[in-house]
Amino acid sequence: MTMMSDSDWKAIKYFKPSEFSQPNKMEYHFINRLDQFRKMIGKPIIIHSSYREGDPRYHGRGEAVDIHIKGISLLCAYTLANESGLFGGIGVYPKWNNPGLHLDMRQERTRWGCWTPTDPKKKNIYVPLDSAFIERIDIKSGE
Repeated sequence: MTMMSDSDWKAIKYFKPSEFSQPNKMEYHFINRLDQFRKMIGKPIIIHSSYREGDPRYHGRGEAVDIHIKGISLLCAYTLANESGLFGGIGVYPKWNNPGLHLDMRQERTRWGCWTPTDPKKKNIYVPLDSAFIERIDIKSGE
């Protein structure tokens, strides 16, 4: 794993270090993939969560972000991320304040959907990303 340095950030075209919670703890190859994705889609990507201290998985290694893409629906955002081939893990979160995606650098191709219960005492419900989940997404959502 190679972490981003100040000089690495200068080569990134579409993102600024200030968009990430701890920019120099983000993984170099992941940020380059995210930059490639932004170039490919031609739409602004809003970062909601990046590095998370104490997370043993992808966020804690600087290999994941939670995002939404301005100007397109959640279903379109998922399709673009999936077809890009840049991310091993893609999660679809239609109930976030800004419906969006989790993108990560895992080796295995994994896709899932997440329903956030209206009762804050209940945990998120994670399900395989299949046609039943996709049919429940409001395809008109998006900015």
